[in-house]
Amino acid sequence: MSQNASYVHSREARATGQQNPPADSITADAQHQAAVNEGAATGSRSGSAPLPPHIQSQMDKEANFQEAADQVGSKLQSDPASITREEADLLHRREHRAHGATEKGGIGAQAQSAASQNQK
Repeated sequence: MSQNASYVHSREARATGQQNPPADSITADAQHQAAVNEGAATGSRSGSAPLPPHIQSQMDKEANFQEAADQVGSKLQSDPASITREEADLLHRREHRAHGATEKGGIGAQAQSAASQNQK
């Protein structure tokens, strides 16, 4: 493991109180990247190793959220009266999946507010 990955591990362990951080932690990402850079993960130094499943999953969740945010966000700006409850709920779910929570006053909350107004 590289010095940088070791440093990240020590800092994360100190911050979380866990000597063995979970698979989706910053330490795990740093250790994986160090292994890729050292050629241990792929057998070569090409750096083109596939992403670990948890990172790919998070990237997919973020892409899904961004797609919904782009679609609903354009409606919020141009025609908020056309936002449906289904669109707002989809955006809310995707934001929660991507970020673990929804931001108060964020795009998901704005969309749900607009959808509620539209139902009246």
